[in-house]
Amino acid sequence: MIEEVKRFLDNHAVHEEVESHIPLAPLTSLHCGGPADILIRPKYMASVMEVLRIGKILGIPVTLLGNGTNVLIPDEGLRGIVLLTTGLKQIAVKPGELTAECGVSVNNLCRTAAGKGFKGIERLYGIPGTVGGAVLGNAGCFGSEISDTIAWVETLLENGNIYVFSKEKAGFSYRSSLIGKNSRMITRVCFSLPERADPKLLGKTHQEYEEMRRTKGHYRHPSAGSVFKKPVTGRKSRYYGMSAGELIEMAGLKGVSQNGARIAEYHANFIINPESRAHSSDILDLITLARRKVEEKTGVLLECELRILQENGQPLNLQ
Repeated sequence: MIEEVKRFLDNHAVHEEVESHIPLAPLTSLHCGGPADILIRPKYMASVMEVLRIGKILGIPVTLLGNGTNVLIPDEGLRGIVLLTTGLKQIAVKPGELTAECGVSVNNLCRTAAGKGFKGIERLYGIPGTVGGAVLGNAGCFGSEISDTIAWVETLLENGNIYVFSKEKAGFSYRSSLIGKNSRMITRVCFSLPERADPKLLGKTHQEYEEMRRTKGHYRHPSAGSVFKKPVTGRKSRYYGMSAGELIEMAGLKGVSQNGARIAEYHANFIINPESRAHSSDILDLITLARRKVEEKTGVLLECELRILQENGQPLNLQ
């Protein structure tokens, strides 16, 4: 299959390195998961569009992977082609506006904004993902969401056409958007940042939020951050307003482990892989356990924030 992919790319003047059987665990924050059949690290959006088109012609799946910070790769790995988007990292700067390609890290976006004195996204500093993944899932922290400052989102549709979502049409809500339901991938995102501030003060704010994350244990062990979304419960429920971590702790699961994977003692909504020896199946077992035990005790069914992939790159929907 790799030779066929290389031949197609050469025939279409796409000069990107094509690697085979590349371990994906080192490319994820959970440090687990099997290899990619084929890995391509494109530097240009035109290459991405050709690879997606070639995947359709050859009938093989193409999976997009950014910084690997909110994803669980199966132990068997990913079939077909994996496109690592972190090489797509151009940022265009205009007065009060930044337009970033999907592979730009959120931290680099924040640093660029701060360097220009653009205020409004500094509370996102420390989110470990890329702009594409963060926007798709409307990532947020400390009372701020990435959608707060978005002007528009450029996407690639399944038919290969480009479509631009306005902020309103993107359908942003808590940790989700409508973009993934209508598009193959996010290509670029424009952020409107008209407010100004001293770059040094913005840099200091970054340090403060990074320290808050460190204090909470975000960088202590390999993890994907919060596994579950904040539960939605009725106001009359005794569990109204409680976080997923609080419910998991109430179910007595803090510190529960399986083959190297563990529900963190310091944050029950984190599943960690301290020695990087856990399998993805171990983490999935702990996810299943937490959902079952919390539902048994409280009647609340936790919804995953973590993207759990199958071998074909499609998300696994937990029942």
